Amino acid sequence: NTIATPVVMMGSGTNGASQYWMDENDVPMIGLYADPSSGGEGGYFYVKRTGAYSAFRVDGNYNDTESPRVSIFGASRSATFDMTQAGNSSVSLPTDAVSSTEMFNEPGAASYTEGGGAGMIIGTSITVIGSRSITVPAAGYVLVIAGGQATMNHVNGTDSYCAFGVSDNNTAFPENQDVMVGLNDTAPSGYHHMGTTVHGLFEVAGAGTYTYYFLGDETSGDFRLYDAQLTLLYIPTSYGTVSPTMMGLPQEETRGYGMPGLSESDISAERAESEAANIARIESELAAMRAELEALRDEMEEK
Repeated sequence: NTIATPVVMMGSGTNGASQYWMDENDVPMIGLYADPSSGGEGGYFYVKRTGAYSAFRVDGNYNDTESPRVSIFGASRSATFDMTQAGNSSVSLPTDAVSSTEMFNEPGAASYTEGGGAGMIIGTSITVIGSRSITVPAAGYVLVIAGGQATMNHVNGTDSYCAFGVSDNNTAFPENQDVMVGLNDTAPSGYHHMGTTVHGLFEVAGAGTYTYYFLGDETSGDFRLYDAQLTLLYIPTSYGTVSPTMMGLPQEETRGYGMPGLSESDISAERAESEAANIARIESELAAMRAELEALRDEMEEK
């Protein structure tokens, strides 16, 4: 094979000096130009992947905008970094090029729906109306929202009551999740419909798969739940104080009891804690921005 040799063109013509490297067939594979556009400034560099197609281009002064553009071309995908554009348009990457870890564990969702005509019969012990698992990349929180249409076949002279809630335990409610709907014995007989929505915010300790349940527990009467929806949303971080929903406890420990309300002093302390955490977060972000600006200033001064 012929040894590839560079060809150098020097001068002060329209585009200034240029240099490029040929392959063994005298096809240019690498090119370096002092000025690729007529009358402009800046430099231009390319590398080809074949004689006909470029693989890598760097234009130091794209279209005389005094901003660079870098392009990478593959056989079936490409990437572009264009500093002439703003925001999301400044970077173009192939589909699915960025993983959840690289995106700092962005939020994600999972859901379950049921729209059958028969609905779910709620039993006299805890009944799983629906469930769904979500796989999260790191520690954080999972917001669990569930709802549907509760329909009771009420009979005058008897009570009709049913508790609903979301849980990480398929046989037990967390202590604030036995949300009661119903009618007392004086209500007229007939079918009664009530929209029901419950939610909880559960803390997850690390990466893994977690399962959550939409539960019902009929204490008296005849209940069905129609058009159930269970939605799970992973949230990677908090911006204030979080009091997560506790894990599901045995049924006898929760029925008839709720979480105590916060006192005024508790509320004031929680507000102060949240404000302090927010101020600390903002100061940390500002410090990082200042350091980045200083680094950019130093880099520009060196040039």
